[in-house]
Amino acid sequence: MRMRPTLSWSPTEDLPPGTTDLGPVADALRSGGVLVLSGAGISTESGIPDYRGEGGSLSRHTPMTYQDFTASARARRRYWARS
Repeated sequence: MRMRPTLSWSPTEDLPPGTTDLGPVADALRSGGVLVLSGAGISTESGIPDYRGEGGSLSRHTPMTYQDFTASARARRRYWARS
């Protein structure tokens, strides 16, 4: 049975304390040229189910690997049917 990959991260140094002051964010947005990349956890607080969490789609589906996709027409059909 194929195992699902898991990712983890531990900070190598102390992180600054959290803040709710959005002033610097608003200033950066007003100046333009801002690109925001959001990831795991951002949508969860908004009510969108997360991918890796309890009950997330990763717990119900095994991700398609490149090797599976290229080796099997059946795997490609399954991938495209889900996508």
